[in-house]
Amino acid sequence: MQLLRVDWNVVFTIINLIVLYLALKKFLIGPVTGIMQERRRRIAAEFAEADKRQKQAGELKEQYEEILKQAHEMSAQIVEAAKKSAEAEYESRLKAADIQAGKMIANAQKEIELERDKTLKE
Repeated sequence: MQLLRVDWNVVFTIINLIVLYLALKKFLIGPVTGIMQERRRRIAAEFAEADKRQKQAGELKEQYEEILKQAHEMSAQIVEAAKKSAEAEYESRLKAADIQAGKMIANAQKEIELERDKTLKE
């Protein structure tokens, strides 16, 4: 009968440990686990928001690059049009100068002819 002898201190210690474990689980481990899950959820939401904003930034960058490309193309067209206009103006003024020079030469030749005729008459 000696084998069935139970030490009550050991039984109370085991019961106390079980009660302590249940109390810790309810009042410490449960709330801490809840806080960690909430934190994990918030971090996941922030990562999702960061990914969304990064995609938006990429789209905006593409739009700005397209606008910049169009602006460069427009500026090249404007420069080309200005070159053509300046070239046409140059040609026009050159023709006008040639015409005026031709008239001046013709007038000078007429005056020379008149002077020569006048000198011959005298």
